Amino acid sequence: MSLYSQLKPKIIKWRKSQYTSDFPIISEILNYNYDPEIENLSYLRKAQFEALETYWYLRLIEKTPHIFNLYKRLYKDPSELLKALNISISQEDLIKIMSKGGMDSIFEKIKNDNDFIKKYRLETLKESLTLNYPSYIFALAIRLCCN
Repeated sequence: MSLYSQLKPKIIKWRKSQYTSDFPIISEILNYNYDPEIENLSYLRKAQFEALETYWYLRLIEKTPHIFNLYKRLYKDPSELLKALNISISQEDLIKIMSKGGMDSIFEKIKNDNDFIKKYRLETLKESLTLNYPSYIFALAIRLCCN
């Protein structure tokens, strides 16, 4: 199940609460565009509005988690987490690594073992795991609004 499909029911629930948050102005803006009575959008297209809803849900409700922490929060089952992060390693390596420290040892290996990363083509995941900020999406949005 994709990250968005995991988030979507939570976002719909937030929408039904009329975007309750500690920032009423964001709730007002989102409610201004969405009419729950007729489930219709006033100004933005559906995809544009869903992108904004998702962004603000992650910022206000999930408290801007690091992308890896968000995945861990949404995918409790270890095999589902590996699948969601597109980590496909041999059973032999999986058993060997897991025996040294469970799931965390897999992520430590991805962060630190360049041969392992190359073998399983996990360069992008390593980059995401080692970001000093929540994600590229948050950084881009902040950069665009603040410059």
